[in-house]
Formats: sequence, structure tokens, C-alpha cells
Amino acid sequence: MTVVNEGAGAADTAPGRDATREPEPPSGSAPGTAGAMVLAVSGWRLLIAAFGLIGWGDAAARLGFLSSLEDLSHLASFTVGLVFLWLAVRPFTRPDRAPEPPSAWVRGAATVALLLVAVVWHTLMGGWEDGYTTTSSLFAHLLTPAVVLADWLLVGRAQGRARWWYPLSWTLPLLAYLGFMVGAGVESYHDFLNPNEEGFLATVAAFTVAVVVTGYVLVALGRLRAALPGGGPAPAADGVPAPGAAPEPVPVTPPPAGGAAAPTDAPPDPSPVSYTPLGLPPKLQM
Repeated sequence: MTVVNEGAGAADTAPGRDATREPEPPSGSAPGTAGAMVLAVSGWRLLIAAFGLIGWGDAAARLGFLSSLEDLSHLASFTVGLVFLWLAVRPFTRPDRAPEPPSAWVRGAATVALLLVAVVWHTLMGGWEDGYTTTSSLFAHLLTPAVVLADWLLVGRAQGRARWWYPLSWTLPLLAYLGFMVGAGVESYHDFLNPNEEGFLATVAAFTVAVVVTGYVLVALGRLRAALPGGGPAPAADGVPAPGAAPEPVPVTPPPAGGAAAPTDAPPDPSPVSYTPLGLPPKLQM
């Protein structure tokens, strides 16, 4: 005769109870880590926004608001300032505290544009020889491109899922600026990009190819980072909890009253089954 433990500790000592109990995560550790990560990423992107706005602001103070937006370098810095300010504030406007959008298209477009600005200014526009004579030249052509590139390579996560067509589409904002430059008569780049001279279309084609190639290099580096330990995977969609957040607790079914084992834990019925001369159980005989 089996004696069933019906004492106060029966629920804890029932067979199989300890084996099926889900471990409880440490209280407050994972959510605190996730919150600190969101704060760190937002602080970093506030710094990027400040760099972009400082570079543009110095030019605006000297040239005026509208005139400062005629050059691609200052326009790109102004755009980066607004974009990364939005990226820094965005997590605190959402209940899931997602640190970034599911798509990295905007960040990639900003990175390509800033790299183009930096390379062209340092090479074709004589930046290496002239040096950083103003605050805007230092921030717009060196510091802001550097931190935007670092954000793509080291901080962001969604670039691990960048689509194959992203680099092709990243040329569109730059081609739109080219149309504005020609239509408005901006002469800042006429030394090497003059629509009134022969070879203009060939130069535009060369710049376009360079931007596309740079874009695919960025996509490859983003996917490589996602494949490294600690670099991914990136969130699959917007609304995914911040990385490091504690998983939702799994409900545990309590044992039956009295501490008896659940029906699934009961041993099989050992009683033998009788067979008829035809080899079938009695209930299956016709």
C-alpha cells in the first residue's frame, strides 16, 4: 500500500516536481542591462547629432541658413543631425524601447553621403593641403563622417539585414542633390563637376559607381558584424524587445491537490490483456 504525502510540503516533494519547475531569472538584472544599453546607444547618437549640427551651424552662422544648405557637405551634416537626433529620441517614445528601426536604410544613406563628402573634400577639393581652417570644415569633413561610419560598423544592429538593393537606392538622394546643384547654379564643385564642360556625364557616372561600390562594401561589413559573436542577429521586426531584455516567464502548471502526481506521471496499467483463440482482444471479435 502506497502512502501519499499530503503534508504542507507535498507540492514541493511530489515526484517530478523539481525536474519540471522553470528556473526563475534573476530579478531586475536583465531589464536593467537592456535599459543601460538603450541609454548608451541613444547617448552615442546624440553625440553624432551634435557633431552634424555643429558642423552645419558654423557654416550657417557665416553664410546664412539657406546659403549653408547649398553645399552638399553642410546639407549632409544638417540632415545627419536631424536623423540621429530622431534615432536617439525614438526608443523613449515606444513602449518596447526598441533602440533603432528595423531598417538601416536611412543610416546607410547617411554613411555613404558623408563618406563621399569626406573623400571628395580631402582629395579633389584640396582639403589635405588647406587643412581644417574652420569649425565646419573639421566637423563636416572629418569628425561627423568618422562617427557615422563608426555607428554603422560598431553600434547599429539592423545593418546585418540590409537588402541587396540598398546601395542602388542610396544613390537617389545624391542624384537629387545633383539635380538641385545644376538647377540652382551651385558652383562649389565646378572644378571637377561642371555641367557646362565635356565629361560631366562621365564624371557623374564614375561618382555613381563609386557610391554603389561603397554601399556594397558597407552592406558586407554590416553582415560580417552580425555574423560575429555578439554582433547579431538583428531584430527581425519593429517592436522586438531591446537586446538583453528578460524573456517572458513561462507558466508552470501546478500539481493536483494533495501533492499526487499528474496523470501523465502515472505508470502504465500492468494488468495483462486476454486474447481469444483468433489472436484478437475480446472487444475486437466480430
